[in-house]
Amino acid sequence: MSTRRDTVGIAGAGPFGTALGSVLARAGRRVVLWSRDAAVVDAIRSARKSPRLPSAPLPEPLEATADPRLGDVLDGSHIVVHAIGALAAPGNDRVSQVMEQGLPTLKIGAIAGPALPDDLAEGKYSSIVIASAFD
Repeated sequence: MSTRRDTVGIAGAGPFGTALGSVLARAGRRVVLWSRDAAVVDAIRSARKSPRLPSAPLPEPLEATADPRLGDVLDGSHIVVHAIGALAAPGNDRVSQVMEQGLPTLKIGAIAGPALPDDLAEGKYSSIVIASAFD
């Protein structure tokens, strides 16, 4: 049984988010993978596979949800890291800026490749860059 401290939430069940969730779940972390696409959530729940990255094994510590409400589970002590590369509409703000405005957490960071989703899913060595104003 994992504790709240061992739980990792990932916003986005695209190839990169699914690959990150797969790596963390195989390492024994409870992972909650969020997608706005209910069909993706259903596929992960029923078949333990994501249609966006079918090569990724999704062990039981990984859960999927389409519920975007985070207020009940996040507070100022959490660290939130995103792997969303696009800018957020309508003002084309960085996703980190939007998260700062809408989440109660104080520590926000961004994670990016050059790791490839298939390499992560297959357990190959990969490099990832993370940036944050916090240690």
